[in-house]
Amino acid sequence: MDAIPSEILSEIFKYLSFSERQQMALVNTKWYYASIHPEFARNEVFGYNENAEKLDLTLGDDGLPSDLPIFNEFKSMLLNSKRKFFNLTFDGSLYVYRVFPIFKNLADYIVSVHINNLARHTDMLLDAILDCDKLEQLEFKGVGDLTYGNTTRQQILSLKRIYFEGANLTDFCFNNIMRCAPNLEELGFENCNILIWHQAIRRFYPNYKDSKKKQTFNSLDIFSYVNIVNYLETAKNIKTLRLGNNYHIFLNLPIHIKLVSLELNFKNLCFTRDYAKVGDKLSTMSTLEYLDLIHFPCCVLASCVPKLCNLKRLNAHYFLCGYQDECFSKVLNSLKNKKNLKELMMVSLEDSVPLEIPDCTLEKLTTYIGLTNVFKITRMSQNLTRLKILNGDILTACDYKLIFKNLIGLQKLIIDHCFQLDDNVFSDLPINNLKALNTLHLFHTKLTYQCFKYINNKELRKVWITDVSIEKCIELNDMSDFKNVLKAFSGFVPELTTLNIDILKENRSCQDIEVFSEIPMLISTVYNNFKKMKICSIN
Repeated sequence: MDAIPSEILSEIFKYLSFSERQQMALVNTKWYYASIHPEFARNEVFGYNENAEKLDLTLGDDGLPSDLPIFNEFKSMLLNSKRKFFNLTFDGSLYVYRVFPIFKNLADYIVSVHINNLARHTDMLLDAILDCDKLEQLEFKGVGDLTYGNTTRQQILSLKRIYFEGANLTDFCFNNIMRCAPNLEELGFENCNILIWHQAIRRFYPNYKDSKKKQTFNSLDIFSYVNIVNYLETAKNIKTLRLGNNYHIFLNLPIHIKLVSLELNFKNLCFTRDYAKVGDKLSTMSTLEYLDLIHFPCCVLASCVPKLCNLKRLNAHYFLCGYQDECFSKVLNSLKNKKNLKELMMVSLEDSVPLEIPDCTLEKLTTYIGLTNVFKITRMSQNLTRLKILNGDILTACDYKLIFKNLIGLQKLIIDHCFQLDDNVFSDLPINNLKALNTLHLFHTKLTYQCFKYINNKELRKVWITDVSIEKCIELNDMSDFKNVLKAFSGFVPELTTLNIDILKENRSCQDIEVFSEIPMLISTVYNNFKKMKICSIN
């Protein structure tokens, strides 16, 4: 084994999961370094969640825990690692005053930092993060208050992506952070309380909309969309915007911005007339390759998609307008000319019929999500690796067989509304034919707990099945048979890391029955028999 070159080992490790590479790292030093090759390390995230700490922590005089054993173990693991790249996630507020040694000692190796559910983000923590001069990504989620002083901070030339979700920002704090990232390429917002009303903005910026006077947007009280637009006026490298429901920013996007990727959500659209404005603006974005549009009428698709020739991914969650037939005719005909399109997600928010996707488009797709003509897609889509079928209610036993027989490259399969899928149909499916399948989700089924005897794909990592009947166990008032099925299942699918079983609602209504007290025992059985299990839910 020592004679195998490191380059060959790294190539072999590409086909292993993270847990498998961890095991391989124990063989010897050469294998250890092969397992932490930068190609792997860049995609591996190490996280700390304060909920993992014991609830009865001893508090010190300052009201903070005097010791965080899990955090200390986490910190020790990081500081003793030989890795050259770290992606770090911190969840909670308890760790804040103990995290500085991590940033100080690993400053040259940290490439991304994700801060989640922090009550308050201050100068000290921001300065510690910005000491990481190789930082590429910075993300804030659920940060209650970002409070920074008016200090000049060093710029990080490598910082390319910043994302805010549920963060309590102000214009002043936003500007402080943006000045540190002169080469930013991706910017995102979600649920950040961005002020859009002009009258309210004028209360804080009296010179706003006055062309004769220059207005500086630097308020400590509000976070306004005009300040974001003002930043984008001078941003040189922005290629990706994840704007959520902040379509006002998009409508005022400076003309020099050439986007490659855009995400918009119209759920909270104020004026329906703005749909047409968004469609017209989108039709000018000829450089777009990745487009995600959520909650909008299909006429917006018809106005912009035919003009976006470089699309590689189209993710559209739409509702119908009065001219849907004409709209979809335009969209579907334009797909024939999308030579680079690989991912197509067409999700109707209302009752609809499957779209007639052109054959030449289906042949190229690697991902498809939507209402599906199973016969057509199993015949034309041999390159599919990810498939989500939303209209499982129309699938017959023959349709299920076609999926498992023909789509042999599938890695992820999700089927919703599996009203016709019972144990008789399921037991006859060639599930093992999908050799690469690692994720299987089946929703609204008519399966019983016996169905797990028929899942024998050794590559599966995640399984989620809903509406599973345990009527036989209720009749016997005993979960022993279910327990034995799960034990056997662990031998069929040894690599499983996630198992979610949602019990049929009609069965759950009988939860006063003693048999339901045995569910914790079932979960314990899963963890004891599946050696790599991380998440198990039976409810």
